[in-house]
Amino acid sequence: GGLVAIRALQRDVENRPTLVETENDIKVRTVKTQVRFGYEAPTRLSWVQEKGDLKSVEGSWTLEDLGGGRTLATYTLDSDPGRMLGMLIRGPVEAAVRGMLVNARPGELKSRVEGG
Repeated sequence: GGLVAIRALQRDVENRPTLVETENDIKVRTVKTQVRFGYEAPTRLSWVQEKGDLKSVEGSWTLEDLGGGRTLATYTLDSDPGRMLGMLIRGPVEAAVRGMLVNARPGELKSRVEGG
């Protein structure tokens, strides 16, 4: 869903990525960011941009055990492309980018977890 490349720059003592560089194709150009991950196992994974082409990015996955082998996964993403990039992704392109970076992620997680 737009992710071109991902590379772990730092890892914690459990070998989980803590600082990651990503490249995303957002239709009008490729955007690079460095995001710092925070782990609150087993219920939360969060991230915040430390450096990159966007003005800001913050997101998280929160997992809630519903019992019976079911889990509610809640995805949040708050981003500001900044003035220059924001002008490039107005209108139909903005909807396409939102669909790729926001709307598609829960379905991608569901497919991966369920073995699809």
